[in-house]
Amino acid sequence: MNWEVRTIGRGSYGSSVMHDTVIGDGDWGIIETKLRPALKEVCDMIAAHLSANADEAWSALVVSIRPDGGDVTLVPSAGAYGWNRSRVIYSYTVELEQLEREYHDLPDADDDPHGFDQAHDEMMDRAGDAVFRALAEPLRRLREVRPFELWRTDYDDSESLRPWK
Repeated sequence: MNWEVRTIGRGSYGSSVMHDTVIGDGDWGIIETKLRPALKEVCDMIAAHLSANADEAWSALVVSIRPDGGDVTLVPSAGAYGWNRSRVIYSYTVELEQLEREYHDLPDADDDPHGFDQAHDEMMDRAGDAVFRALAEPLRRLREVRPFELWRTDYDDSESLRPWK
């Protein structure tokens, strides 16, 4: 995969570095197939960072799914409950163009709130299941480097933060 790496900010906690790539396919089976090597690369980048910074506090991996932009972001964190998107030092994002398309094709929330909620939940389940299955093997390998908890949040919202399977 082609990864764009950029520093997006600096603060008292250090530089924020983002690693981004895009999967443009529209079929969820193909998306999941392409997610596997992308997420393996993410876990390899995290493992390399941990090897170079062994003393860094890190005990949780937060996976954020943002359908409004099609983003699936993995963020190593000192702890899930202390996770704050504005204080992230390293993040790894795979943009799923199909997820963003599905989000923008949802029924209008004002005209059909029930239809919107149902279609939104199905879309989030579809995306979450594909990401979780694609992460299974890379997570096993990453846990050999350091044990950690896996957490999920939607829309980078700390209120939706929950342990993931």
